[in-house]
Amino acid sequence: MLSCLLKNEEKVAVPKHMAVIPDGNRRFARLNKLKGVEHSKRSLENLLEWCINKNIRELSVFAWSSENWSRPQEEIDTFMDNFLVSLDEWLQKEQQNIRFIFVSSSPHRLNSDIRKKMYDLSLFTQENTKITLYIYVSYGFTEDICQADMCHDFKRQSVVPSWASNPDVLIRTSGEQRLSNFCLWHLTYTELIFVDTLFPACDETTWDMCLDIFSKRSRRHGK
Repeated sequence: MLSCLLKNEEKVAVPKHMAVIPDGNRRFARLNKLKGVEHSKRSLENLLEWCINKNIRELSVFAWSSENWSRPQEEIDTFMDNFLVSLDEWLQKEQQNIRFIFVSSSPHRLNSDIRKKMYDLSLFTQENTKITLYIYVSYGFTEDICQADMCHDFKRQSVVPSWASNPDVLIRTSGEQRLSNFCLWHLTYTELIFVDTLFPACDETTWDMCLDIFSKRSRRHGK
């Protein structure tokens, strides 16, 4: 019986780098009559803990795209206020496991307090090695590629760190099935998984299901 269980466990492939487009936060808030995005922060922290337990070494999260700046000003202000609160909390909490990296193709659109705290958190956690968390904020692939010199290696000129591995799997929540201008160059052979669950409602069962789906994929990289 034990040998059968071990064989089943061996079939579960764990990606080195997982990317997530955490969609459905606004719908979740409306359905549950909530304000702010505190529920999204808790979901992200739960996802991080799950990744660490699964020994996933890199996690990319598309938090705020360059296109999101076209949303109503009240919504922009709410997100940025909550993001600033999250940065403060992460700075105050000793981060022994997580290295924070912030990726932005238009950082000038973020206020100076946010940019300073992003820099501080990246600096304070640069020696952490358990997992690297890339938070994409004010990022768009078209902005990224237009700012690079295409006569040379784009990956080295991209705002995405050149030493970051390409994601093995990208998961988008809430039933949406598009990439929304996220790191198209780096997703060349990334496995895509779309789930109907809104991001704040995702739990270990959701992520375990995605891991099971990923394990069943045959990754040939064009061969």
